[in-house]
Amino acid sequence: MAPEVLKSEGYGLAVDWWGIGIMLYEMLVGLPPFYDQNIQAMYVKISNADLSFPPHVHLYARDIITRFLDRDPKTRLGVNGVQEVKQHLFFEGVDWDAMAKKQVKPTWVPTKEEIEGLLLIPDEFKGEENYDSDCEEWEEDDNDFGCSFDEKNWEEVPAQRFVMNLRTCNKFKDLDLFYTEE
Repeated sequence: MAPEVLKSEGYGLAVDWWGIGIMLYEMLVGLPPFYDQNIQAMYVKISNADLSFPPHVHLYARDIITRFLDRDPKTRLGVNGVQEVKQHLFFEGVDWDAMAKKQVKPTWVPTKEEIEGLLLIPDEFKGEENYDSDCEEWEEDDNDFGCSFDEKNWEEVPAQRFVMNLRTCNKFKDLDLFYTEE
């Protein structure tokens, strides 16, 4: 949650760039940057704690994350448009035109077995007990996006159910840019 949201200030698109910084940090490190089991303590960290990185995080990754997690939404990376994000050194070598034309081949594509099975889950998590979350289940036609679920796509590609739903919604039509069918 971005600091401006915690402070109940008005917020705009800059809050999404904060979220991208949080997600990128978590993907590279394994935990959110301001994580604490105590939610109130985590909120204090979001508002005040210094951002720190383990040694394996590359300088360019550190820089882009730090700029996404700027506590001032007016100076946060991305507030001046996506071009400033695309031009960051973290994305050096990315051919954005080729990506838009779906000409970029992924460096790794999981197999059907990896997607449907437990092959990509680290062993330390396989023995954990399952439990239900506290959130209410969505009704099939009553979700936050105003889009209906497409059970056909769920059957064919389980890992992409959510993305496939978004692709059928006008609100998220631009996501198609990142989805390719082989």
